[in-house]
Amino acid sequence: MSEGTGVSKPHGGNLVNRFSNIDPSGLSSISINADLANDVENIADGIFSPLEGFLSQQDFESVVSKGRLSNDIPWTIPIVLDVDESTASKIKDSGNVLLKNPDGLGVAVLNVEEVFTFDKEKTVKGIYGTDDNSHPGVAKTTAMNDFLVSGKIDYIKRPENTEIRKFRMEKNCCIPDKKSTACCS
Repeated sequence: MSEGTGVSKPHGGNLVNRFSNIDPSGLSSISINADLANDVENIADGIFSPLEGFLSQQDFESVVSKGRLSNDIPWTIPIVLDVDESTASKIKDSGNVLLKNPDGLGVAVLNVEEVFTFDKEKTVKGIYGTDDNSHPGVAKTTAMNDFLVSGKIDYIKRPENTEIRKFRMEKNCCIPDKKSTACCS
């Protein structure tokens, strides 16, 4: 815990904040599903601290083989953006790409660093210890697209009302001060 506050330190030591006011005008865009949109928001909010974006190939392989990021911080489930071959080719050298949620809202800019493929069988055995498709994690992983894109995100637009939003509080108002024990809602 942090001295005197009663609040635990964030995983990895620093609470990540990936909110930005950059202008996404002119960027190519890709659509992401609701699960990936939630992952992007979790990264921006610091819920996935110390991650600042989607895992690099080095971090991905380290998580699969050792359950740790390449800097040795424990991390057991890869946070990745999977895309098909056509999308991978389109964004590989683009630098930045706008990520649009299922409603078509541009929520974040991905600073594309790498595009790589991965071995699904090795991944599911490393992460879940099985390749049995009745395991939900195995089924989800084997259904993923074949290419992964890494890079930091800059979160630019929080959706108004999503299912996950009604349970989420802003991180800056969830730490009670010394006079109050209430959190914002």
